[in-house]
Amino acid sequence: MMLLSFLLAAQLDVVADLTRRSAELHSFTANYALTSTASPGTSEIRIEFAAPARVRVDRTAGKEHSSTWCVDGVLAMKSSDGERSSQGRADSAQMFAELEPLEKKLRQAFPRAVSRPALAAAVGMRWEFDAKAQRANFSIEPSLVDQGETPLGWLKTLTQKGAAPREDQGLLHFETDSAFQIAISPKTGFVEHFSGKSPKGEMNLVLISLELDKPIDPARFALPAPAPGAKDVTSDLLRAVSRFAEVELRGRIYDAMAGKETPSDWDEAFQAKAATVLQPFYERALPKILESKAGLWSTTRDEIAQRIAGMRASGKSEEEVETVRQRETGYLKKQMDELEQGFLTRLQIPATAEQLPRAAELLTLEKRSLSAAFHIKVSEPMVSAFEAATKKQGQ
Repeated sequence: MMLLSFLLAAQLDVVADLTRRSAELHSFTANYALTSTASPGTSEIRIEFAAPARVRVDRTAGKEHSSTWCVDGVLAMKSSDGERSSQGRADSAQMFAELEPLEKKLRQAFPRAVSRPALAAAVGMRWEFDAKAQRANFSIEPSLVDQGETPLGWLKTLTQKGAAPREDQGLLHFETDSAFQIAISPKTGFVEHFSGKSPKGEMNLVLISLELDKPIDPARFALPAPAPGAKDVTSDLLRAVSRFAEVELRGRIYDAMAGKETPSDWDEAFQAKAATVLQPFYERALPKILESKAGLWSTTRDEIAQRIAGMRASGKSEEEVETVRQRETGYLKKQMDELEQGFLTRLQIPATAEQLPRAAELLTLEKRSLSAAFHIKVSEPMVSAFEAATKKQGQ
């Protein structure tokens, strides 16, 4: 058993070493070919990186072409299929400005909390097997990271998945999710071959060429000018920026709070102080996460209110109307409870904080703050709005 543990640690150290070395890259240009049984032909993917904060990914498949950038904290994209085009831009500075009140709360409550690190850019590469849809999902795109992290996002994903390599024919081979095979060069850290397989089909990504530490024309990282008539996808980019900023802040919140080892550091006063940061964090985050559902909820509420008003207009007794009204209120409360439980179930200790001595206790406190924020910002306003829309006029 000790030998097995030693070998596993040595294997994982290989990935850690590649991660450290790749963080020193000054620039690279990589060209890949992507094929899939889901679509004919071959997609050409070109990735360009210039340290520390510039990445561009171009993808071409027939008449379809897309370019995505992460340049000095700005995410941008532009795409066209010959008939339709889309474009968007999201500046992380805007998101960090919105989070500054939370940063101040954290510093006030925990003066030793680490400040937000400088930003860099990386090639984000993620994959997962969706068991419900029986589909293998894959994405490769520019992403924001903390300065000092590897620009090769597949190494970060492999680390998160705890994947251990086996050596074969000069490459490091990994298997994850029982659906993906990854081969990486132990010299460069770059993906040489990546494949995914599911009942819905197969995909293969193959490295065609690679240039390391050669200058790249700065014009390649110039963000595109606005294109009249293009579909605006800025909201999608803003969600990505927001997710990064919130995850990064949450990690520092754990660093500041979950390292307390003595019982006296976890008394009621400490927990109350922690809640002054955690609850506002979720009071801001939850309404934004549920923003896309707000319109549907409003439409449903109006439809039920009209139905109840119709019952009153048709001469139904108030007792009959109230029975329907209370039943619909119960449905709404049940939906809110299930939604809240979904958030609580998905909330886990950040991967970077799993070894902190108070991480589990802080997670319990965090869930309590999330519930309080959910009731204040989501469920109580929803139920109140429903009550107001369906009650008898004059009441």
